[in-house]
Amino acid sequence: MSDRCLPSGCIVRRATERDIGTIRRLVLSAYLDFTQLRWQQFWLIEQEKKNDCLWTVTQFYCCSRIR
Repeated sequence: MSDRCLPSGCIVRRATERDIGTIRRLVLSAYLDFTQLRWQQFWLIEQEKKNDCLWTVTQFYCCSRIR
C-alpha cells in the first residue's frame, strides 16, 4: 500500500492483537457498535514521534474496518 498521501512519519498497517483497545476506543468515540469487533479486520494509520525524553510516542489517527 502506498503511503504517498500521508503526512511525514505516518504509516498504514494492519492491526495486531495488541491494538484492540485502541480500536475499541476509536469505535466507541464514534458511537458505533463495538460488540462484534475483530481486530483482524482493521487497518490503522499511525505516526511515531520522539518526545523530549527520547521516548517514542505513537499517535493513532484513524482505523478502518475491511471485510
